[in-house]
Amino acid sequence: MRHRGIPYRFIGLLLAILLLAQGAMAQAQQKVIRIALTGPIVTLDPANYRNRNTENVIRNMFDALYTVLPDGRTVPEIAEGVTQVEDTVWEFKIRQGITFHNGDPLTAEDVAWSYNRVVVEGAMEGETSPRKGLMGSLEEVTIVDDYTVRFHLGAPESELRVLTSTVFMQVMPKAYFESVGIDGFIANPVGAGPFKFVEANYSERIVLERYDGYWGGAPDMVGTAGPAAIDRVIFEVVPDPASRLAGLRAGDLDVIQGVLADQIPVIQGDSNVTLKTGPGTNPIYLAFNTELAPFDDPEVRRALAHAIDYDLLVEAVFGGLADPLYGLPITWNAEVKHPGLEPFAYDPDLAQQMLADAGATGLSMTIDTIGTNLLVAEAVAQMLREIGIDAQVRTWEAAALLEAVQTAGRQSVIYTWGNASGNPQWPMYPAEPGTGFAVWNSNQEFWDTIRAAPSIVDVAEREAAFRSTYEMVVDEMPFISIAVPQTIEAVRANVLNFEAHPGGRVNMHRIDLATP
Repeated sequence: MRHRGIPYRFIGLLLAILLLAQGAMAQAQQKVIRIALTGPIVTLDPANYRNRNTENVIRNMFDALYTVLPDGRTVPEIAEGVTQVEDTVWEFKIRQGITFHNGDPLTAEDVAWSYNRVVVEGAMEGETSPRKGLMGSLEEVTIVDDYTVRFHLGAPESELRVLTSTVFMQVMPKAYFESVGIDGFIANPVGAGPFKFVEANYSERIVLERYDGYWGGAPDMVGTAGPAAIDRVIFEVVPDPASRLAGLRAGDLDVIQGVLADQIPVIQGDSNVTLKTGPGTNPIYLAFNTELAPFDDPEVRRALAHAIDYDLLVEAVFGGLADPLYGLPITWNAEVKHPGLEPFAYDPDLAQQMLADAGATGLSMTIDTIGTNLLVAEAVAQMLREIGIDAQVRTWEAAALLEAVQTAGRQSVIYTWGNASGNPQWPMYPAEPGTGFAVWNSNQEFWDTIRAAPSIVDVAEREAAFRSTYEMVVDEMPFISIAVPQTIEAVRANVLNFEAHPGGRVNMHRIDLATP
């Protein structure tokens, strides 16, 4: 009897089905994390942005000489260490064996070129990098040998300030950039970080995948060194807070930021998601135009500092997840502190008496702000109304508000200015001409001191100079430091090793997903 075999066409069909099934299974087994961005990114060029969402994407593709961990420590990343050679010269040793995503080795030439592109005027394709202001007095980076560079400063700075400046720029591949140009680089960016570029629509989603040749990341980072455990990272642009939370709870998102206070109980009541909190670094303040009556009188400004119930505001607006500042311009992570300064106690009777003594009764004022700080502004306005001030709140778009402050003479503004690095110069930024929301030009001693202080070589003398600037702010109160909201984020319950970062950074280097 003749046996008939299976026709070859059926064997081919079975093999095709088997391969498709295997491919589907492999895809299903991939570890993919979806992160919600609160807004679009602006570029994939590490030198050309000042935007938190952009930073979160870029820092997963590129590494820097040093990095900041969730506990606030600044630790080596690409650099092995640093040595001070002279008052204004610091030498960095670079780890060997690191490669870019295209396989090129990372050397001192790449490091020097990357940082010089930021700090040298006009070095960014004829323009000056917007990140130059983050680099302290760094003027130039020179090459010593293949794995050593030197940072040349315009003035002496503390080691922490020098290391912090290295965090704000990531290393790019010089040869690749020069071969493809800026447009080619943005279209297909190449870094030395744990994830490499796949595709991007800046206003919708950015997709990255694991770089299997990754060197391992900062040794001090929590988790296992080596290539990332996650196969793919997808950043989804989701501006609406309610949509972010709904996506997280539905399993469409794995990580969300910008969690609102009234969303916290919902997260805490859902066993499928986990709340993640940590110290924040973005102080919220009430800034004044000190050239407009009645706020041209320091006693009026100081009186308002006593009218704010900082503890109640933190509890009511942030659900207790913020640190009250009690009017003082010093955060938990400040490099220089001042324990001798007295907090402004909540005392509405004293506030009213101070206003009466200053002849400032029957006051009315408008507090300008943006939507993010609206609840804080409304709480402050209510407290001011309780001492007889007719206080109203007006909301703006951020860019329009800054222009109005600089050109139209607004009375007061509630805003925020980040200080992830603990820079003791922070008190100058809320009042910085051209970019600050307080108008305070009358105290030249303050401006001279705070600008000169970083260059003072003697540590005790430098710290004393910074403390004197804190005292000047408290004496004249051009802005009232209100509170620092904690970093409040949330993740799916199966996300491992995730910690809320004080600077709001979403770092996927060592994140993993628990298997079902």
